[in-house]
Amino acid sequence: MPFRYFAADAGYGRDPRLRAWCHDHTVAYVLAVPVDLPLLDARGRPTRPDQLLAGLSKAVWERRSCGEGTKGERCYDWTAVAVQVKDQPAGDGHTHTLLVRRSVGKPTEIEYFLAHAPEHTAIPELIAVAGMRWKIEENNERGTDLLGLGEYQVRNPTPWHRHVTCAMFAQAFLAVTRAQADLGKDHPPQEEPAC
Repeated sequence: MPFRYFAADAGYGRDPRLRAWCHDHTVAYVLAVPVDLPLLDARGRPTRPDQLLAGLSKAVWERRSCGEGTKGERCYDWTAVAVQVKDQPAGDGHTHTLLVRRSVGKPTEIEYFLAHAPEHTAIPELIAVAGMRWKIEENNERGTDLLGLGEYQVRNPTPWHRHVTCAMFAQAFLAVTRAQADLGKDHPPQEEPAC
């Protein structure tokens, strides 16, 4: 199945083997990463996401939505810095960008995302991909609530895989059916979200 980006939380973002596989196969991604991810700054000196953030000007933040959530637009302050991952060069034609997300209501709540994307990719596109993680989490919750995704007893990996696979197929069927039902409805034109 073709896809444009791989998006995941920091549990995956901290895995150097996963990132290396994406680099080797020129797969674009936006992964949440831990604060201590080893990076290189513009001069090739070792650094980390929190150290890069400490050296940034206060004027570099831009308020943007990363997508619509259950309570409306999810607006945050964002900044982006070109970086290199220590001992992991980007794939051919790709670059690394560190996205930093700051909560509007609680400015001390910071999250870091590492993007591996084709050169000249617009930052708003990377922010939108970072926001896709919520869709994944919402889908997992929906699958747990509606389809019993979490209703299994782990005694053997084979039945667990069968149960999870059936629940995910059922969820995919429901999503496609819902999308087809929405095709016949008139939808207002999409506007740039206001934050």
